[in-house]
Amino acid sequence: MKRILIVDDNPDVGISVQIGLRRHGYSVDVYTNPVNAVADFKPNSYDFVLVDIRMPVLDGFEVYRRIKSTDPNVEACFFSSFNTEDFDLSKHPDIRTALHLEKPASIATIINMIESVSRKQPDIAQPS
Repeated sequence: MKRILIVDDNPDVGISVQIGLRRHGYSVDVYTNPVNAVADFKPNSYDFVLVDIRMPVLDGFEVYRRIKSTDPNVEACFFSSFNTEDFDLSKHPDIRTALHLEKPASIATIINMIESVSRKQPDIAQPS
């Protein structure tokens, strides 16, 4: 079972996505407070993180940075109801590779993103 973390200050979004993903067999935790999400985050706890961009106190980019510094292997996707200007990575040069879904996104679209990312396994050097 894949474990998913959703960080979105809008409880309606978090809960609706949580319900949809749970119906498809995912284990899902939702945080509406980004500070608490970062404080409680532990390495190897989640397979995928879905994080809103615009949130109070910590924006999604900072949440992403802190989560990735704790667990560099966790996959993450930004989730925003605003236009793609919010996802302008040129303003965040330290974020090299990131995904983006625009709200509203169907559960099927979210699942496709999660499954697509989890199929991409890192290259592992084989001993010679």
